[in-house]
Amino acid sequence: MVRQKRMIGTHLDITSQKHTEFELQISRDRFASLVANIPGIIYRCTFDDTWVMLYLSEQTLEVTGYTPDELTNNKVLSFFCLMHKHDKTEVEIEIRKCIQAKKSWSVEYRLIDKSGALRWVHDRGQAIYNAKNEVIYLDGFILDITERYNTQSEINRQQSLLESMSKQGRIGAWEINLKAQTLYWSDEVKVIHELPADYKPDLTTAINFYKAGEHREKISQLFNKALTLGESWSVELIILTNKGEERWVKSMGQAEFKNGECVRVYGSFQNIDAHKRLELESEKSNRYNKNLAQLTIAPEVQNSNVTQVEKLIVKSMCDVLEVERAKLWIFNDTSDAMSCHSLYIKDQGFVELSEVLHIADYPDYFQFIREHNLTAINDVTNHPATTEFIKDYIFPLNIKSILHAFISIGNSELGVLCAEKVGQHHNWTQSEETYLRSLATLVGSTLVSQRRKEIAEELKIALIKAEDAAIVKSQFLATMSHEIRTPMNGVLGMLELIQLEPLSKSIETKVGIAKSSAHSLLGVINDILDFSKAEAGKIELENINFNAKDLIGEIAAAQAFTAQEKGIEIILDLVRLEPAQLCGDPGRIRQVLTNLLSNAVKFTNEGEVVISAQINKVEKGLAFQIKVKDSGIGINEKKQQKLFTPFSQVDASTTREYGGTGLGLAICKQLCELMNGSISLTSEAGTGSEFTATISVTQGDQKERYIHKLDIKNLSVLVVDDNKTNRIVISQQLEHWGAQVELASDAYEALEMCEKRINNKQTMYDIAVLDMQMPGMDGIALCKALKAHNDYKNMPLVMMTSIAGMEGAQRYSDAGFQAYFPKPVTTADMISALCVITNNKHNDVLPLVTSGYISSLRKEKLQRYAHILLVEDNLINQRVSTLMLKKLNCDITLAENGQQAVDILSKHEDGYFNVVLMDCQMPVMDGFDATAAIRNGDAGDKHKDIKIIALTANAMESDKQRCFDAGMDNYLSKPIQLAILKDKLEQYI
Repeated sequence: MVRQKRMIGTHLDITSQKHTEFELQISRDRFASLVANIPGIIYRCTFDDTWVMLYLSEQTLEVTGYTPDELTNNKVLSFFCLMHKHDKTEVEIEIRKCIQAKKSWSVEYRLIDKSGALRWVHDRGQAIYNAKNEVIYLDGFILDITERYNTQSEINRQQSLLESMSKQGRIGAWEINLKAQTLYWSDEVKVIHELPADYKPDLTTAINFYKAGEHREKISQLFNKALTLGESWSVELIILTNKGEERWVKSMGQAEFKNGECVRVYGSFQNIDAHKRLELESEKSNRYNKNLAQLTIAPEVQNSNVTQVEKLIVKSMCDVLEVERAKLWIFNDTSDAMSCHSLYIKDQGFVELSEVLHIADYPDYFQFIREHNLTAINDVTNHPATTEFIKDYIFPLNIKSILHAFISIGNSELGVLCAEKVGQHHNWTQSEETYLRSLATLVGSTLVSQRRKEIAEELKIALIKAEDAAIVKSQFLATMSHEIRTPMNGVLGMLELIQLEPLSKSIETKVGIAKSSAHSLLGVINDILDFSKAEAGKIELENINFNAKDLIGEIAAAQAFTAQEKGIEIILDLVRLEPAQLCGDPGRIRQVLTNLLSNAVKFTNEGEVVISAQINKVEKGLAFQIKVKDSGIGINEKKQQKLFTPFSQVDASTTREYGGTGLGLAICKQLCELMNGSISLTSEAGTGSEFTATISVTQGDQKERYIHKLDIKNLSVLVVDDNKTNRIVISQQLEHWGAQVELASDAYEALEMCEKRINNKQTMYDIAVLDMQMPGMDGIALCKALKAHNDYKNMPLVMMTSIAGMEGAQRYSDAGFQAYFPKPVTTADMISALCVITNNKHNDVLPLVTSGYISSLRKEKLQRYAHILLVEDNLINQRVSTLMLKKLNCDITLAENGQQAVDILSKHEDGYFNVVLMDCQMPVMDGFDATAAIRNGDAGDKHKDIKIIALTANAMESDKQRCFDAGMDNYLSKPIQLAILKDKLEQYI
């Protein structure tokens, strides 16, 4: 018997609760919006000894360089720590005084931001109290007043130059009145000399403060030249202060003459001791680095001759560190004692020493050096680590300072390097410590040379693992490419099909945005896959004949609309691009130039982008050099270093403003290098950039090929793809152009359809489009099956793959395919491929048809001879347009402005010119006025109806309408693309 169970529940009305939560969220959003738009930092901090920040608004990053997260709830790096040390006490006293008086505070102080820069801020705040009237928080607002403060400082500087020099620049002023025989030193000069404020300098003794010898002689010579020849000076010398300290100073002086006589000598005096000593220390560091480099490549080190290396090291220590004694101690096998292996004494050379130090006898020293790895002691008589040595070692040898470095590799303790200063104390510097550490590392690596064999074995194992990882990575990329590109093919294909339908303006706009976004996403995917393929060495280059001028023109035309929307102009300078018919990989060249040009347009807000190209002869062929110069934001020298680094941009703010993966230029660099070339940048922040890409090519060895017109309605096409969406997209695209399309869902169905067509006495398909990734039998296996059958083997085959070419196009060519495209395949590429393959009437040997190959082809020339009147004032545009028109079988007459065009027309009969290509912006008479004049009959009634096509750098609807209103028949947007020019002319010729 089954016992019935009961369910008991409750229902609560939470409408009020949800409404409250909704109102709270609105309130939070309103507060967040308010805070985000306040031009300063909103903060809350604890009221205790640490003043830890509990909340900081997002403006913290702009003011301090730190994110709010780096400073909130951080007791180690608090906001209070950023305050200038000279301001902390005064600010804290003022705030606590205001809190005690229960008043708000208003203080100004200095902050040191993340980059080390100084910022002035204004802090206004008040204390927050609990019910017991106890302070629980400090709330406030911090405003960056650096600009205001700097402006005020500049005013103060102008009002009191000498005072500013003294207080801020630590520069003193001096003056010698030769007539009155008086010498004046400002207070700062006296401070530099460590003299009391009431000190009276004397003309005869002042020069004695300079260090005797070359420094005093130098200043004397300079002073005499100023008196006699009027020469000014600026020199760095050493003085001895009143307290006997050596100090580097910068002395500047100049003479004043009246009536040919020197009456006054004056100048400035600056304490540069810290800077100069840092400079000298840097020179020492360079000397140390040079010595280390020489030691590293020394034959003794390269041959791992331990005995010779030990001697080489200790001698180098004496010479480079300028010490009197240098030793190398080596631990025994049990690491409880060490013996002296090498001792070098200045003026004596190598000295034998059989001394052994037992750790048990000197526990403090060994504990200290093990803990610190390096012991730098300026005074050995006053340090706990050396007290054990004073009586038996320090005093007898008169050692004053020591620098010891522990030698260890991993957990192995090997020995100690010792540098010892005799007779005088020495303050060890950071560079000296670093040098000795490096020597210890060098000795250690030599002493454990036997470990190298083990490391080599480990490297072999690591290499095998790396190769396995590379294979896994390649397989992963192939899988990801397939998984991403397959749906992307459906998305882009369906959007293309939707655009073929009659759409309302709003729907057309939305579809266009979706298509643009999909292409942007595909671009990001392609960047990542291209970069990964380049790293894995999977990129294969094509070797195709192409016309370089046409290629650059097409790329420029593709960017023209974006440039025109921003009000900038793209200028082509291809005068030196000869020969233009080249052989290389136009697809990859297009990728490089497109990236450089799109970046130039993206980062240029006004001015122009100039594309220039030329061919340079080099030893191994031709160097195709392309330069893209813009007038944009530019890049400073420091940030240029990481520009070609993957996933990097010069500034995180550019990613927010302009977008991008940070891969484009890294890929460009890799592609140029793959094509035996290079890429470089010349730029300066605020003045624009110039990228130069150089690519190795050869001269084209074939005549120009053309994409001939094709009546696609006569074609029967077989599409084989296991993905239903892909089948629909490709079939509907081809059917839109009139092709007869049949579909197969896999390779087996495709073979059955071909066999059925033969059995039914039907002609074989004109072409078959095969997918690569299919279950059971993939595209290559199907290709081989078709090529093995006598009835099918001549059928042209097109490969589509979502693997993005990870295995290389050559594999598809070897299998027997005539064309290859990675998904998503554009309708234009597919139609062009069909035109190329099916129009090969003479059975010429064609390379594998790819997007790159199609881009290298050109449309058929105009069949009729035409005479064109070209009206253009720009020299470069004249040359470009003339070259294009000649390619289209046209004869050209040139007019440099509208008035010349009217005059030329009036001198020729009706029909002499077929078309006028009229630039709109010209001196004397622009294109609009010239067109109006021709329509009014100023060039004769016979030419009133001549066809006029505008050449305009503007492509907005209002600009187009102005062309039509002026009487022009059509228009072309600059930069002119050859294919579009041909289409326009064919309408009127």
